[in-house]
This record gives sequence, C-alpha cells and structure tokens, in this order.
Amino acid sequence: ALQALEAQLVVLTNEAAAAPVITAITALPTVEVLKLTDETAVEAARTAYDALTADQKVLVTNYAALQALEAQLVVLTNEAAALNTAKTTANGLTPADYVDFSAVTTALALPETTNAETVTKTTAINNAIAALVTVVAADALKDAKDAEALLVSTDYVDYSAVTTALAMAETTNTQIVAKTTAINNAIAGLVTIVSKNASNDWTTHEVTLETPTSTWTTAIITWQNLFNND
Repeated sequence: ALQALEAQLVVLTNEAAAAPVITAITALPTVEVLKLTDETAVEAARTAYDALTADQKVLVTNYAALQALEAQLVVLTNEAAALNTAKTTANGLTPADYVDFSAVTTALALPETTNAETVTKTTAINNAIAALVTVVAADALKDAKDAEALLVSTDYVDYSAVTTALAMAETTNTQIVAKTTAINNAIAGLVTIVSKNASNDWTTHEVTLETPTSTWTTAIITWQNLFNND
C-alpha cells in the first residue's frame, strides 16, 4: 500500500509539473496568426518545458504545437530579414538615376503587418528594383537607335546584324545595355557597298607576252582598273 501511494504521489507530482506547461502552450497563438512579437511567450514555454524531467515531458500532450510555433518563428524571422534587406536596398537608391522609380515607391508603401503582407511586400520591392532602368542606359539606347535611323540599309553589303540587334528585348536594364552594345557593334561592323567595290579596283592578271624573236616568261602585271569591269 505504501509503495502504491508513493507511486501515485510521483504521478501526481509529474502531472502538477506538466500542467502549467500545457497551459502555457495552449495560451500561445496558432501558427497561422503567430507574429514575431509572440517570440517571448514561445521562448518562455520552451524554457518551462525544458525544466521538466523526462517523465514530466511525456505528459505535455501539446508539445508538438510548441515545436510548430518555434519552426514558424524561424520562418517569420527569415522573412522579416528579407524584407529589411529589400527596404535597405531600395532606400539606398537615388530615384533620379532611374527612368521611373514609381513602382519602388509604391512597393515600399505596402503594409507589412501580417506574415502574408511581409512576403508580398518583399516580393514587390525586389521585383520593382529588378525592373528599374537607369537614365544612362536608356539614353545610350536612344543614341544607338538614333544613329541607326540615319543609315540606309541598302547602302551596306549586309545589314542583318543591325536588324537583329534592333529586334532584341529592352525591358530590363540588363537587356537595354546588351541591346545598345549589340546595335553599336553591328553598326561598327557594317561594310558599305562602295567600299567593297573599291577594294576590287586593283586587279591582278597573268599574261604571256611574245615578241617576234622570243616568248617572254609569264609575268604578273598589276594595274588599276579604269573601267567598271575588268
């Protein structure tokens, strides 16, 4: 009888120790509505649980809920850090350096109260930054296009490289820089039809000269072609 009483006493002691921990975990918000401001309460529940003995921990039937909340806190912490990084990057930019900075400004003004809002805002800021086009890049592309507009395609042996360059995408800043480079390089590589014909003005002919008394050896005579055709 004494042993049974002692055993029961251990059970009651363990249950009494586990009960406040169960209550503390139950009082915590669910994963769906958990915020970083709940971190202190979650940590307190963890501390209380860790102070229990092995037998007492087994009695904490909602321990899995505590683990889920801790995992969610890690997610929230990472997402908050991502948002802070995005905002720091955006705030470090100079609006005047870009053709249109409005998308970034709009993204920075989005709410960030809930976890979903934090994720949405981070994505919006990063996407807006990625889509920015610098004034320098836009002006350079305009100059390249203006230079091309002065050309007459039929004046050149092969104008296809320029045509291909002009058809390149120009949505992002990277695309605009690549397109500008391609247009300028294509223009620089053009060969005019006049220049090609001029390179053929000097021709080389092999002839055999004969005299009444002897046959001259084969000679190479080069002269300027004074007519349209050799």
